[in-house]
Amino acid sequence: MLFEYALSNYYMNKCKTVIILFLLFCDSSIGQTTENIKVLKQKFTAADFIVLISHTIAEEYAPKEVPDWDVRDNSMNLEKWKALHPVALKFLINGKLNRQVIRESVSLNDSSKLRLSNILLRKVLLNHWTPANCDQPQHAIIFYKNNNELYIDICFSCHRIHSSKDIDFNE
Repeated sequence: MLFEYALSNYYMNKCKTVIILFLLFCDSSIGQTTENIKVLKQKFTAADFIVLISHTIAEEYAPKEVPDWDVRDNSMNLEKWKALHPVALKFLINGKLNRQVIRESVSLNDSSKLRLSNILLRKVLLNHWTPANCDQPQHAIIFYKNNNELYIDICFSCHRIHSSKDIDFNE
C-alpha cells in the first residue's frame, strides 16, 4: 500500500512538473491576430476537458536519416543500421492522437485551463527575436469535446505550431 501511494505520488509530481514547465516556457501567444485569439478562446471554453502532453518527435517532423557508409564496406548491414535508428511514430493515426508517442500527460482542472488560456492569449511584444529552424514539436494541447480530439502541437525552440483542421490559425 505504501509503495502504491509512493508510486502514484511520483507520477503526480511528474505530471505537475510537465504542466509547470509548459506554463513557464510559454512566453508568447499562439498567433497574435484577433481572429486566432477568438478561435483559441472558443476552444478553451467549449472543451469538455484539456490535456497537456509531452511526446516523442513524430514521424511528420523527425529528421530523415539515411545510412551513410561506403557500399563496398560490408561490415555494416542495413538491418543493423535500422535497429540503431528506429523510425519515429506517427503523431496521428486515422485522425486520432497516437497514444504511443506520449511521454507524459496531465489533465487540466478549471483553474489550470483558465491560467493556461490567459498565458497563451496574452499579447507579448518581443524586442529581439531569433527563431530556431528546427520545427520538431514535442508538446501539445489536446482539446476534447463530444469525443472529438483537437490539438495544437508546439515546438518551443522555433515557436512553430501545428494544429488539427478544426483549429484554423491564420499565420
